[in-house]
Amino acid sequence: MLPGTKYARSGDIRIAYQITGDGPFDVIWAPGTMSHLDLDWEIPQRALFFERFSKFCRLIRFDKRGTGLSDRPITMATLEERTDDIRAVMDDVGIKSANIFGVSEGGSMACLFAATYPDRVDSLLIWGAQARWVACEDHPWAQTPEEHNEMLAMVQDDWPSIEYITGPGAGMGRDAPPAAVEAVARYMRAAASPSSVYAYEVMNGQIDTRPILPSIQARTLVMNRTGDPCARVQAARDMASRIPGAKFIEYPGNSHSIMLDDMDTVLSDIHTNSSPAKDQSISSIACWRRCFSSTSLRPPSGPQRWATSPGAIS
Repeated sequence: MLPGTKYARSGDIRIAYQITGDGPFDVIWAPGTMSHLDLDWEIPQRALFFERFSKFCRLIRFDKRGTGLSDRPITMATLEERTDDIRAVMDDVGIKSANIFGVSEGGSMACLFAATYPDRVDSLLIWGAQARWVACEDHPWAQTPEEHNEMLAMVQDDWPSIEYITGPGAGMGRDAPPAAVEAVARYMRAAASPSSVYAYEVMNGQIDTRPILPSIQARTLVMNRTGDPCARVQAARDMASRIPGAKFIEYPGNSHSIMLDDMDTVLSDIHTNSSPAKDQSISSIACWRRCFSSTSLRPPSGPQRWATSPGAIS
């Protein structure tokens, strides 16, 4: 059974969100360019990831305005307006503070939220993000302006193209199985329209969070894969270096996805770095081990690779 969907108000816009788990602390999942709360549960690898994530916390996921189950206004939202979706969901749930998890472009939202509302952020967790998404002279680790324009043309001319899904858009990687690519294509078509994605990608190309990163006060963990085709590992490392006291962890793989076969390792790091210190007890660790000791939940062993069902849309 799918978790219930509720709606928070951010101005005149309704933001859809779902809650799973009943752990001792809250994690707000700020998604990438597009998401779809209900379809997350129809892709086995994504469902498995969110089920495991919900074992140790109360996980609150939302579709940002313009995507998924949330309202789709005619005008596209600024980064500040998208960031306010986080506040709206927290207020609707009745949360004073939480661990904020930003994935891909959601990492930019999470950073801005942490800088704007320091008292509402217990910790900041970032996966597959960078301070700028288009390269400039002092930030070379990103798409060139020409590459960014080529990606925009992909969105306009052939949404969602295989090149966008395996390359700079979803970052599944060139070795992604065709069936997985097609599943992600169906997800993307349901999650956002071509016009919405185009507008978001245009605005993503204007993002530069470097000026606000030094003001972030929360305990921060930045994570990235070595060969991520969307978020360059050098850029993620540079972003971490600009946040006071931030920790950086690099994982193997040539994908943008957090949901590969090493998800237990990634989730263990998330658990360690998001729990309040008081929850890092022997009983908490024992609970974690019990949650993930079942062989029925364990993914296949071996090198990091795509399962038969994709989890690419971070």
